[in-house]
Amino acid sequence: MEYTESKIIETVPSGKLAYFIRVKHKGEALPGQYFKAWVPGFGETSLSISSSNKEYKEFLATKKDDALRKIFSLRQKDTVLLRGPYGHGFPMNNLKDMNLVMIGQTPFFSPLWSAFEYIKENQGYYKRVSLIVQQTKPRKAFLERLEKLKGEKKEDISITQDTSEFEKIIRLQKPAKNTVYLLSLEENMLKEAEIGRASCRERV
Repeated sequence: MEYTESKIIETVPSGKLAYFIRVKHKGEALPGQYFKAWVPGFGETSLSISSSNKEYKEFLATKKDDALRKIFSLRQKDTVLLRGPYGHGFPMNNLKDMNLVMIGQTPFFSPLWSAFEYIKENQGYYKRVSLIVQQTKPRKAFLERLEKLKGEKKEDISITQDTSEFEKIIRLQKPAKNTVYLLSLEENMLKEAEIGRASCRERV
């Protein structure tokens, strides 16, 4: 798959260590998919989609590697080379008429936020949505959006910084009828989220 040049149309800080970067990019992409970004002289990196439609794609950029540090420094009207999307993504059509529980940590929350936005844009097809979130470094990533969502009191959302509390919350989750769990976690945290074989689990 060839790279396409995409112009940045907006950058929004998410704390001191992360930026949401929205680029002009036509084409479909499923929540949970990702793009490859190439910065000449700095290498290639993967960017999970945090929001998208047919006209733009949004990603969370941090300073994790050389390519990401360069992307982090880009601003409106700069360009980035993208190819994708890659990955299977969440099977959103198969999740209709289901209760959804999203369990994630803030640095890895892009796939879940993308799925959440997709659900809000397609209200009526999905039932109850719950979010269980742990703030980890960079702690501020997604925090403003999540706190605003929590303040609206329209969704069932739990946010914690404490690892033990987070582990306890996800261990208490049990398989339930018509309920699907979507996970986006560090590898060592996945074992704490053994929801059970009766539940469909999506690993990002």
